[in-house]
Amino acid sequence: MTRKKITEDQISAIWPLAYAVKAGTFKYDDALEEAVSKHGLNESSAKIYLNNLSCIFEGRIFKRAMSARSFEIYWDETVKLGAEAQEKYLRSVSEHLEYNSNKKALAFVNEKRREFGLAALTFVAKIRKIKTEGKEIVITVPTNRILYGPPGTGKTYSVAEEVVTQLEPAFEWETREELQQQYQYLLDAGQVVFTTFHQSFSYEEFVEGIRAKTSEHKKISYEIEPGIFKALCEKAGKFTVTGKQHLEGGVGNRKIWKLSLGNTLVSDEASVYEYCKDNDCVLLGWGDDINFSGRNDREAVFKALKEKDWDVTSGGYPVQVINTFKNIISKDDLIIISHGNHKYRGIAVVEGDYEFLEDNDDRASGFHQSRKVRWLAHYEPARPKENIFKKDLSQRTLYQLHDETIDREKLEVELSDDASEEQDKDYVIVIDEINRGNISKIFGELITLIEPSKREGQPEALSVTLPYSKTSFSVPSNLHIIGTMNTADRSLALLDTALRRRFDFIEMMPDYDVLKNEADDNYQVKGINLALMLKAMNDRIEYLYDREHTLGHAFLMPVVELIKNGDEGKAFEELKSVFMNKILPLLEEYFYEDWSKITLVLGDNQKDSTALIEQRFVVEQAGINVSALFGRNHAIDDYGIENKCYQLNTAMQDFTVAAFIAIYDVDKAKSLTDKLITSDVTSEETA
Repeated sequence: MTRKKITEDQISAIWPLAYAVKAGTFKYDDALEEAVSKHGLNESSAKIYLNNLSCIFEGRIFKRAMSARSFEIYWDETVKLGAEAQEKYLRSVSEHLEYNSNKKALAFVNEKRREFGLAALTFVAKIRKIKTEGKEIVITVPTNRILYGPPGTGKTYSVAEEVVTQLEPAFEWETREELQQQYQYLLDAGQVVFTTFHQSFSYEEFVEGIRAKTSEHKKISYEIEPGIFKALCEKAGKFTVTGKQHLEGGVGNRKIWKLSLGNTLVSDEASVYEYCKDNDCVLLGWGDDINFSGRNDREAVFKALKEKDWDVTSGGYPVQVINTFKNIISKDDLIIISHGNHKYRGIAVVEGDYEFLEDNDDRASGFHQSRKVRWLAHYEPARPKENIFKKDLSQRTLYQLHDETIDREKLEVELSDDASEEQDKDYVIVIDEINRGNISKIFGELITLIEPSKREGQPEALSVTLPYSKTSFSVPSNLHIIGTMNTADRSLALLDTALRRRFDFIEMMPDYDVLKNEADDNYQVKGINLALMLKAMNDRIEYLYDREHTLGHAFLMPVVELIKNGDEGKAFEELKSVFMNKILPLLEEYFYEDWSKITLVLGDNQKDSTALIEQRFVVEQAGINVSALFGRNHAIDDYGIENKCYQLNTAMQDFTVAAFIAIYDVDKAKSLTDKLITSDVTSEETA
């Protein structure tokens, strides 16, 4: 999901609609409808801008981000309303920009603040508002943090909130759906990368490694390819855009081409790109010093090469690439200059026809084929392909980029007039199950660089030389790491000490409050108090094992959702399914099939009445004939081995509510046994 960029005309069109709503001459829903149907905004963007302007009119902080150009357009409109409106505008946008990174807008607003004799603002990065003892306070959000806790406590579920809070501190949401949409938007925008560690995960996948590639000459070569962490670091790193020019009409349906300008690894060709920048052209090395003027189709190009004794076929790549460069690429096409297979360093629009260049000492020899272009942007250092491409680039010198390769909407944003000309975003890498990987093997020398004080731009910044590429590498300060770890899978005490020292750990234990309704009462299904049941089991697990192996509230959330929907019958069936398929297998794993401890956790030892004995979760296997198993003279009793075998109750699907109530209140369960001839007991009867 990529947000469509809002145009200046649309930004301007929202103002009178919002002002009419403020004046009471237009209803909000009507303004929203007109913004969508008449001015072409999507409903989500229209709501954001209408709501933000409502806050600006009243001098209140607004929640959602706007384009930098919006601040300028709305200031011009505000000036027409007088000094009081200007004061409210500055108060509203100033509070917003303190917690919402937008460098261009911040520079513009600071200029206006100085005109009014106000101090300049600075962006307050990495903040979060929390409530404690009824008071709201602001805390610093750690750059590196790990959410840890037992299974089912919502660690992965909480990642979306952690990411959105980190990247857009001013964003607020009312529903989980709104939060998830914003999280997905950040994923699609490339500001978030999600990965999962496992035992086979390696340094080559995370940082960099060598990969085999096939060239346009059908030869195999080995390239150093960045891993997911290095690629994100490059994307988050500092960069500058030079030579930025406006593209009239936008990207639209123009043809887009990928072109390599010389081999960056060959010293004689390294200057080709600089020559092209200085001379507003692009060059092709194929064809050497052959002049292809007047060769207006593929066959003519083929003949020109054969006349110079080239060993080519009519359908060969040399013929194809030269013909494409001279005859197929058209004026107004876009050309993206690659930098290896994973980056791009320039974008241009074609403005001239083919030209043949004579020998020139200012450029590398062999580059005689030329097309005039107007450069739209140069990037230093080269930008990662993920910014505008959907997949890896090919080693071929020149080819057309179709929509399955290039993301036109992202390219439109990249070339827009208010696109950032320097790094102004934060990025997050989410590492699920971070404790399951071999940390030393995966991070390697980077374990030092991820420390906040050692990041790029910090007073104690460090860099290392990577072993494969031999390049200097550092971790940018605007890249944040969020990990999750399951304490039942591996204890926190066993975690790599180097990792523990560089991360803040946020404990996530079972939250019984989420099992309460809006009236602050515990959810019940047919009289079974879910919170009390879960807490009773966890108290026993903590006593028999430890708190790192308790059961999370997430196991019961499907039951809660069915209760909310008013389907108590399905909720009860779901509860039985959760026990059979999730909770009981997990308890077997925790206690290594020590059935005596499992029965204690489930309260089976207290089910001593006739009706409740039949509803124990763990039952003794009937009819075990020891002599039949081991023959005569087995002497089993001599070893003190208990002649009993246990199994999970296969009749669990037929359990009544008493089986679950007995987990936390056996007396209440016993009092219900007279009524439990059927499973039709209602909440009112058992409450």
